[in-house]
Order: sequence, then structure tokens, then C-alpha cells
Amino acid sequence: MHTPAPPALVPMLYVCSVSEHNVPSLQAVLLHQPSHVLLIVSKPFKDAAQRLQAVLERTLPGLCVSRPEPVPPLLELEGDDVLDTQRWLHEVLLPYMQRPELAHLPKHLNLTGGTKAMAVALVACRRWDGLDYKGLSAMHLQVLRPPAASGDPFELHASPELADPSPLDVAELYNPHIQTLKPNPIIQQHEALSAELAGDLWLAQSERHAGLEALLEAFERVWVLGKDQNAYQCAQATIDLQPPSVDPAPTGRTLADWVQRFDALCPGVLALQQRQLTLPGNRTSKAHEHWKRWVSGDWLEQLCQLWLRDLGLPNSAIVGNLKVGESAHQSATQREADVFVHYRSQSYLIETKAGLPPDTKASDMEKQISSLAGRLGKVNKVLLLAPSLMHSLQQDNRWDGFKLRCSSNNVQSVISQLDLQKLLRL
Repeated sequence: MHTPAPPALVPMLYVCSVSEHNVPSLQAVLLHQPSHVLLIVSKPFKDAAQRLQAVLERTLPGLCVSRPEPVPPLLELEGDDVLDTQRWLHEVLLPYMQRPELAHLPKHLNLTGGTKAMAVALVACRRWDGLDYKGLSAMHLQVLRPPAASGDPFELHASPELADPSPLDVAELYNPHIQTLKPNPIIQQHEALSAELAGDLWLAQSERHAGLEALLEAFERVWVLGKDQNAYQCAQATIDLQPPSVDPAPTGRTLADWVQRFDALCPGVLALQQRQLTLPGNRTSKAHEHWKRWVSGDWLEQLCQLWLRDLGLPNSAIVGNLKVGESAHQSATQREADVFVHYRSQSYLIETKAGLPPDTKASDMEKQISSLAGRLGKVNKVLLLAPSLMHSLQQDNRWDGFKLRCSSNNVQSVISQLDLQKLLRL
């Protein structure tokens, strides 16, 4: 199959100052698609520059990225003093731009990144062919006409709309140790069945359907409470079901209905005889482990992504099962982000919680997402809680304290699709 050639890059030297948050610079480069990018890197942001360069070179094949470095005895660029920055520009940057491969190119400056001192010194150091700036929440790039003479005002030349980079590209601007994991095979093999069941699970939990609650209680008894018990260290276990703890819902599926629907995702995984349920134990086949993982929480991740798409987010704005680490070689540092979204210049880390193990505090959920968010830059932290988990926290009088803790740590607790819609301002 013929692979189309990448689009031709525009002959241009595009100059960007690197800072802690470089998504706007990435967006501008993707818009202009210049042949050459020059990164101005002050001392605190060398690692950020390396990550930005890696993403740029991967997303625009053929792009030449350079980072001029001072020659001793010149000092490194600190970026917080106008006069020192001005000296660095005249002794390092301007001579670098006169190299044969760069001298003939139009030279455009992006003013968005870096410090105010750097922006002032850069505008004054030469006459640029174009100046760009992006506001914090803007979805357009201000393309400015350079002043014709000293003291003349800037004029807006164009205001093109910026496209969002992919969530994976955004994540890699903050962390080089990113890996996307394959979705649960249950979802891949039975997408329609699992999607419908995920939606019905949410609704039935909200309405406290007795048949479903009895089944979920059985799962928890074997896989959570009984994970260290010898009786359940087997491929399959058979247990007596507990009588319903709540009155049956006036409408809804029976216990047998739920067993049948869960079993359809992996035929033979469940069997119901009278009040006895046969289900996978804690040492079972790989196929049954995939099913257990879906039942234990992957269903909520799937539902979250379905809701986001229903709200109008494109597939390109959503990535699931994102493995994020502090080191590429230490597995203990790896953590998995359930759903990561970048849409309209905003990033959202969404952690889904279908349940809470008995030995886990509600506050641990907030700690977990706050810790992970620190590896992904400037993100909105979101916890999507299944109705059964919310009911459990309410019954134990932990719900109000949990919401207060989340609020004080800038974590949004979400308990409906409408909450997601309001959060994303859709």
C-alpha cells in the first residue's frame, strides 16, 4: 500500500522560547509547518526543550530543530533579566541565525513562551518578518505585523484558528516516559455488547437494582474480600448468594438476566443454579482475567469515553490506558491514567472509580489522581465515581468529607454525564 508523502514544509525559521508549558508553541508550529524551528532555552527549561524537540520532530517529519548553545566563556541564558538576555541574543542568537542554512529564510518570532524579559529583548533585537502570540484560553493565534519603525503600534495581520494537538503529544511535552496500552480485549471483541451493558450498569446502580447488587456483592466476596483465602485460589469458585440487602426495584432485570448478560461477554464464565453462582476464582485463565478486569472497573472507563464522544468530543481528543512513568526502566514508577483528554486548549485527567477496596481510604482516590496529574503538566483533575461507590460513601458518612477534600485540592468529583458536560463547557 502506498504511503502518502508528508506535506511540504514552509521555508521559514520559526523562533520559540521554551517554558514550562509548551502546548501553545506546539500548536503554532503545527499551524505554520515551518522548515526550521529554533528553540531559545533558558537554564531552568532544558529538559522541557528536549521533550518539545522530540514531539516536534515526530509530528513533522523533515523538520529541522536547533537549540543554540553559548560558547564559553559566555554565561548560560537565565531569562529573568532584560539586559543579560539582550546580551545573550546579540552574542549567541543573532550570529546563529546568520548560518548559511538559515540566513536566507524569513524569520518569525513566537512571543507566547519564555519570560517577560525574554519577550521584550526578543522584539527589540531585530526586525522580524512576523510575530505570533496566543492568549491563555484562546483558540486563535494572533499573527501580528511588525512595527514599521520604532514606536509604531502592532497591527493584527491574521487570526487563524489553532487545532488541538493530540492528548498523547501533550502528555509527552511533560513526560518522556509515555506508553499507550491496548484496550481490554473484551471491549475489542464485544464492543456493542459491552457498551450497552456499561450504560445499563450505571443506570441500574443508580436505581439500586437488587439483582445486580447481589451479583456485585458475590464478585467482591471472591475477588476482593477473599483474594487471600485458599478456597478461592482456583480457576472457578461456586458460592451461595446472599439474600438481597435492599428491596427489589419496581422495574429492571432479575439476577438471572444480569448473569446472562455478563456471561455473553465471555461465554461460560458465569453459571447460576438456584442461589448458587459459579464464577472465576483468583487463579483463572487469561480470557477470564480480561473479563474480571472489565467487570471490576474497565466498564466505567469505557462508559466515560462513550459519554465524551456522545457530548461531541472527537476520537482524536481522547486517549485511554495511558501508562505514565518517572523512569523508562523502573516498573515501580509506572502509573496508568484511565482517560486523558485534550480539547480546546484544556487538558483533563479523568480517573474512574467503580469501587473502593475495604482497606482503602476515600482520601486515597484524591491523592492518587493528584500524584499522577503532576506527571502530565497543567491538567484539570476529574474523578468519575460509579453510583455504587457514591452510595457506599454516603452510607458511611464519608461523602461530604470526600467532596470537601477534592474541592480543596482542585479535584472535580463527577457523578453523571451532565457533570462531565458542564466541566468541559460543552
